[in-house]
Amino acid sequence: MKRSLFLSLFLILPSMAKTEQTSEPQKTMVNQEVDIAKGEILQASDSLASDTNPPSDDDYDTASDIAQDDMEDRQPVKTLVFAPAPPSDYVKQQQLLSQQFRRDLPTKDEAKKRYKERRARASHKKWLEARRGPRKENLTISQMNFHQLLQRKNELLLEGDYETSLKYLEKMFRLTEHADQLVYIMLEWAELLMKTGQYAKAEKLFDEFIKLYPGNEYAEQAFVKAIECSWMQTARHDRDQTKTESTLKLIEQFETRNAVYAQESIERAQNVKEMCQQKLADSNLYVAYHYIGRGVYRSAHKRLDTARNEDLVKRPNIEPRLLQLEIELAQAEQNTNIEAQKLSELVEKFPEHEIALALKPKTAPETT
Repeated sequence: MKRSLFLSLFLILPSMAKTEQTSEPQKTMVNQEVDIAKGEILQASDSLASDTNPPSDDDYDTASDIAQDDMEDRQPVKTLVFAPAPPSDYVKQQQLLSQQFRRDLPTKDEAKKRYKERRARASHKKWLEARRGPRKENLTISQMNFHQLLQRKNELLLEGDYETSLKYLEKMFRLTEHADQLVYIMLEWAELLMKTGQYAKAEKLFDEFIKLYPGNEYAEQAFVKAIECSWMQTARHDRDQTKTESTLKLIEQFETRNAVYAQESIERAQNVKEMCQQKLADSNLYVAYHYIGRGVYRSAHKRLDTARNEDLVKRPNIEPRLLQLEIELAQAEQNTNIEAQKLSELVEKFPEHEIALALKPKTAPETT
């Protein structure tokens, strides 16, 4: 076994030493490998020398002869070590860029100056953000400050988006700390509610404004608009008229201050008052008509009495219809005296009215 190891070492050494004409790095690597192989051979020979049963003289001669013959017969062959590839254009370009970068490096003073400039720009940017706040497009309503809300609200008003503007006004109302701003915000908020058809909310806001700022120059305008919002919530004449009555009470409060209000505001309130009175009168006549049809004559009498004693004074134009219903009620009750009395009154007061002409008894044509 020791003999075979000795022979293999001498056979490996020539194959590692074979080389062509190579460059200096290749020669250096080959020499290193040869030195390593020689060291292994020396170690093997030392181990053989210390062996109790060393090989015979014939064995040494045979091994040395084989190694000598192999060294004489070997021919240069290609080495197994790969030579580094020549640098490509990309590598050359990177080397040039690296050299250029080294030449462009700032000096120590220039580096300090640039650092100070960057710090100054960063601090200025932070100052602007603290003053203006973050960018508008990245903010929600809850993140905006008062001035950002005001600017966005004005943009939406120009676009005609009143519904979204109300959200910004509501947020502004909660953020403001100045009484002057609160006055204008409340008025604009209520007017937008009125414009979008939210009359109940608008009326409530106008009422609060009147209570908070009764002496304000815009209190008169708020009072009139509150009356108009209340009128817009009234029902038809064939429905409940509770809201109509409350609107009339609000107008009565307004009339107590007519001396200090402008004529235009007084006229607007008066128009609403007349419409409310007309609606109440029409409602009484409508209910009385249905009572007569259903045979509830007692309730019909009450409605007609209310119309004659209260509504007729305010709205004289209802008298022809009132007389007609009274005639129909008398006919239903078969009260001929009341029927004749009301019929003659209708013909006398309104001879050209269509109701009078329809109820007027037909006279026979004269014969010659």
